[in-house]
Amino acid sequence: MKEEIWYLDSDFTKLPAKDVLKKTLEDDRKNYDRAISELKQEIQILDEAIILFIQSLQVTYIQIDKWKTNNSNRASIAMLTSILNYILVARHMVIFGYFPEVQEILRSCYERTSRGYLFFYSLKYANKFLSGKQIQPKTVDEELSELEKDPAKKSEIYKGLRQYYGYLSEVAHPNLKSFEYRYGSKDLSSRVGLDCLFGGVMSSKRGYIVITRVLQTTLSALRLFKAIIKDESGDWDTRFETLNKKCDEMVDNMQL
Repeated sequence: MKEEIWYLDSDFTKLPAKDVLKKTLEDDRKNYDRAISELKQEIQILDEAIILFIQSLQVTYIQIDKWKTNNSNRASIAMLTSILNYILVARHMVIFGYFPEVQEILRSCYERTSRGYLFFYSLKYANKFLSGKQIQPKTVDEELSELEKDPAKKSEIYKGLRQYYGYLSEVAHPNLKSFEYRYGSKDLSSRVGLDCLFGGVMSSKRGYIVITRVLQTTLSALRLFKAIIKDESGDWDTRFETLNKKCDEMVDNMQL
């Protein structure tokens, strides 16, 4: 991987800034070519999920007359449309090797997905969103856990939601942990800021992991469409379950 990153073998401070940008963009193009070659199968699975997402959104807007006066649906669909944009950005970032920066995109997707579910089930919070009022992540998690009737499970769901959001925030916020994808975990505190690492860094291993996480995020948001779209043919469910199975296999392979 070292020879793929030009400034690791040279002193970038000796070049004019315009040449630094030029070489960085050339590296990004090499990362793109390698990703398309080495991660072809994983990118194809992710694209299948994105295609299902787009088709689901198309059907939703074809049926707009059925839900445009329903604020719960409208607020949820606003979140889903925003999520699609973030997923597309994440796909671009993965292919060009910007793995660390994808983490913040995934947190934004999670925030929109959790709100999408809350708005679908709660007209009160859908109206709050549409009126421009702020809704804190903790409140979203509290309200989602309240949908569970079993008190014991309710507590566990809330705890799980808070822990997952905490993890996403840890790797997205600009603290030391968030620099691991750039620097690695070894001697991180003594190296951060001294090694100047910027631009894309292509790695098939890391790319596989990040694509899997983007796929998981996409599927999590797609589940909300199942509540909105009434597909009597069963085709949507079949395609979703096929993608879900492929994602589970990718997760299993990631843990080997």
